[in-house]
Amino acid sequence: MSSKASRREEIRDAERADVPILPLLAIKGYLCFRCLKHTDDLVRCRDCERALYCSVECQIADYHMAHREHCKAFQLVNLTDRESSIGITWHTDEQCSYYSLLGELEIFKLSYFEAHTTVSATVTPSRAKPAGYEPSLSTTEGWLDYYRRISEKRNIGSFIATDFSFDPVDRAMDAGAARERWRHLLLATDGLTMPLTILAALEDSVPDILSKDTLVLHIVGAAGKEFQSLALYEEILHLLPTVKHLEMVLAGPESPGASAGQTGDHGQVIELDCCSTCTGAGRHRTVTSFQGGYHEYAARPAYTKPDLAVLFHSGRSQAYVEEWKPTTRFLVESGTKTLCTTYTEREAREETVELDQVGARFTVRPEVNKWRGLAPLPELIDGPEHTAYYNNYYRYIFQGKGPLKNEG
Repeated sequence: MSSKASRREEIRDAERADVPILPLLAIKGYLCFRCLKHTDDLVRCRDCERALYCSVECQIADYHMAHREHCKAFQLVNLTDRESSIGITWHTDEQCSYYSLLGELEIFKLSYFEAHTTVSATVTPSRAKPAGYEPSLSTTEGWLDYYRRISEKRNIGSFIATDFSFDPVDRAMDAGAARERWRHLLLATDGLTMPLTILAALEDSVPDILSKDTLVLHIVGAAGKEFQSLALYEEILHLLPTVKHLEMVLAGPESPGASAGQTGDHGQVIELDCCSTCTGAGRHRTVTSFQGGYHEYAARPAYTKPDLAVLFHSGRSQAYVEEWKPTTRFLVESGTKTLCTTYTEREAREETVELDQVGARFTVRPEVNKWRGLAPLPELIDGPEHTAYYNNYYRYIFQGKGPLKNEG
């Protein structure tokens, strides 16, 4: 059991690392629930018959860490399954391919976690662009084009197709090494999707973006993933060379305001590291956090209206609905330019119904986000069986009140 995965909760709490959640491969009976390794003689929990373990040591450890509560839930699921008249549904060849990719990526992430103590596969952001460079995400065809033309990883076209599937053209290349690099770049889109989705929204909705010296972004409802990915936001500086100061506020009930020195106003301002090119040009990034609702932060003296407020996967139509309403109302009534993303089209439609009811003006109606993450996540609750969702799959932008875009 001497693996980092077996100590993932401890590592998460001590290092604020992005640790593995229970993989689908474990739920499907292929991996031990505690150490997340495969053996041919996994033993089932006698009570729920769903959790599997490679050893008594792993079973005891998992019981104290998680399974004490999970076991009860699994037993209820078993009861529901026995009472249900719904038969087994088989997945299509396309869904089979998706499950194969999902399993491959889960194994890769577990291996990556053991080596790097995070499951967030990252790539070095693109080099800082020279003065006079203009962002061009609107004319960039997609992730392959971004990696090759903007991030300057030019040789990847020899093994990655336009749709970002693995497609080695040169049969003489080391296919194993190429596939390993493809997995890494594909998983890296789940982090880079955040700064690139923001950059695309700035291009679409901030006409003077190329003349700004300071850029202010407020991440609303910020939680662990946004904090763990702070280094990737330097990509915004790299692709907007006129910006000298990127100022970020991360606000939300799960933001570590108190631990960041939050007093009666907001957390302390923290200078983030920048590359040598940005530092040499006098460019810098700062971040501060506020623990609480964004509408509460807006009432503090430290608040200034941002160039863009961003809600990544707020889920406000499905959870904490009443708690979100004051923040939504403030964003609309203050005329704050706001970018929202969702995992699914249904979530986007639910959220826009609420915004329509308060008269919000959309500059971009819900649409598939070109810069969504490419790693599939299994849909186990809301959608049809054997389907997937993706990070930042849909996006929309609103600002203030008024008629819809292209209306009188």
